[in-house]
Amino acid sequence: VVRVLDCGKLVAPAACAGLPFMVLELLRGEDLYSVAAREGGLSPERVVRYALEACAGLSAAHAQGIIHPDLKPENLFVSLDADGGECLKVLDFGIARSRSRRAVTRGRAGLGSPGYMSPEQVQGSQKVDVRSDVWGLGVVMYELLAHRPAFPGDDPHALCAQTLTAAVVPLAELRPELPRALIEVVERCLERDPARRFASVEALSEALESLQLTPAGAASAAAAAAAEELPVEVDT
Repeated sequence: VVRVLDCGKLVAPAACAGLPFMVLELLRGEDLYSVAAREGGLSPERVVRYALEACAGLSAAHAQGIIHPDLKPENLFVSLDADGGECLKVLDFGIARSRSRRAVTRGRAGLGSPGYMSPEQVQGSQKVDVRSDVWGLGVVMYELLAHRPAFPGDDPHALCAQTLTAAVVPLAELRPELPRALIEVVERCLERDPARRFASVEALSEALESLQLTPAGAASAAAAAAAEELPVEVDT
């Protein structure tokens, strides 16, 4: 998760006095949507690695009772370090909601990006929980693997309707060469009934690690590192 270095309230200029500010770490790289578009798609191994790192970041947020209701490739940033190494950063908790805040309005529960929101978000359910983020990661993984969105189109209302009722084109039809076990993981993330999805991002991470498409222990190390990068970035 992107690091928060400082926060407070402005004292100058006078017109801005009292306004809150945050100082975030400067990231160098590009978002996952741009990476996939530029490279014409990503390998299954790379998709799994990015998904594991996203799980690590979300696990740190969920541990604080914070759900990220707007997961999409544009909000996952491939940060480059000085040595050229990559680290996926989860960005834009601007509409994050707390699992413990019971006063969230019905309308706010439905905020997010059409085509990426979970069915329960689209319906404005008050029962949105961490499994909504599991759905969001599933939609992202599907898009990166299929080289097309799970729910294509530009009309927000049509996208929301698709999320609730439309059949997703099976990954096995679009990419028959993909490992069957990986396809099953993505399909489970995209179960419309939250009870049929992975119960947590930790459970999803374990399933992805079991595919053995990334170096052993990489996700566990990422999770440990993410847990130390709190507090998470929340737009004010």
